Amino acid sequence: MPVFDNKYITIYRDNDFEAFFETSASSRRKLIYAHLLIYLLPVVLAYVLAATIGAIGLLYWVYTGLAWLMYMMVAIETTAYMYPQSRDWFKKIFPWVIPLLAIGGGWLGFHLGVSAYSGDTETAVPGSFEYVMANDLWRAGLHYAGIMAAFLLVHTGMSLFLKSARVLYTERAELESDVRFAHEVQNRFLQDVSLTKAETGLTAFGRSVPASELGGDYFELSENSDGHLIAAVGDISGHSFGAGLLMSVTRSALQTHLMYRQDPAEILNRLNQMLVKQSGRSMFATMVMLRIDPHSRRIQLSNAGHIPVYHYRAAAQKLKKRHIRGLALGMTAKATYDTFLFEAEPGDLLLICSDGLTETRDETGKIRDFASFETLVENRLRQTPPDATAQTICETLFQHLSEINHAPAPEDDLTLIVIRF
Repeated sequence: MPVFDNKYITIYRDNDFEAFFETSASSRRKLIYAHLLIYLLPVVLAYVLAATIGAIGLLYWVYTGLAWLMYMMVAIETTAYMYPQSRDWFKKIFPWVIPLLAIGGGWLGFHLGVSAYSGDTETAVPGSFEYVMANDLWRAGLHYAGIMAAFLLVHTGMSLFLKSARVLYTERAELESDVRFAHEVQNRFLQDVSLTKAETGLTAFGRSVPASELGGDYFELSENSDGHLIAAVGDISGHSFGAGLLMSVTRSALQTHLMYRQDPAEILNRLNQMLVKQSGRSMFATMVMLRIDPHSRRIQLSNAGHIPVYHYRAAAQKLKKRHIRGLALGMTAKATYDTFLFEAEPGDLLLICSDGLTETRDETGKIRDFASFETLVENRLRQTPPDATAQTICETLFQHLSEINHAPAPEDDLTLIVIRF
């Protein structure tokens, strides 16, 4: 009925309860119980007032019955709004209840009028408290006014509380929508990448698994215009929405610089200047970058505060660290970066990873140190068939490290690039 639902007035409470429509059944039941408990206060007040004014017999049941009637209506309304089918049913029927309430109000008015002539006011001074309390009209009026005022105050308070909950629900829903969108964008950035150089037999594979909806790890695995392979892994400090956003910005900037520059050290210098300006030194990023010649197997390595690259030499079956010092990106504009050169042999492996992969927990819950990680990886690589591709090795290491990690839940993003010569 438009007369009961327009821009000036509404009898419906969708705005009050909307924040709870999609919650669990348990949460909705708790809201119903909360309403039932809070709205008991006016009922208790009705009994107190009835006792105070000395209502007996029929009047006692009329006074307290009004409170229980309103309490029952609140209980039915709250319960009905918590479930879609009953909500629609209630909203169709409720407008027809209003005329019944008007009839009931008329009956109460008649009752008050009749009561006006039954009070004992002969011995009381007009205007005194005794005069007022001795007159049934005033007694009933005060009783009904007290009950209505109590229900109105409780209802207004609950309505304001529920509207506040709706605002919080809306803001949270918007934030969750933004996070989901950012998560989808990040997933597109962090899809598995596989490269193969048929003429040299080189294979490369990269994978990143975020610990939360928005991770801080990122990687780049691509071939540039001169045929060199570019491999980089980075890690933004933290796991917040800001970390995920800064990761996306950093990776986009990296891809842009790769179009115009070849030297890893120069690219890190450029990224550092950008991050100092973008993050205001409140966040930083580590990154290690390699530029690989697939034919000569010569490798240029630059590092900005990241963990070492691991070089598995197939002939010696040993794992060797390849590292050069450098400050993390975004910490200071004065940081400079250099390049370290080394070579690989046929059958060798390069492992470029984030610290989330190296920091597994043992049976006691203690984080394993780098030496333990290196021993585990070295032993696993010795068992790897010589014809295994980079993707197979990457997936095997992910599975093995996951099996020996006794952390109850993922604690950090996991990123690994494997390159096999």
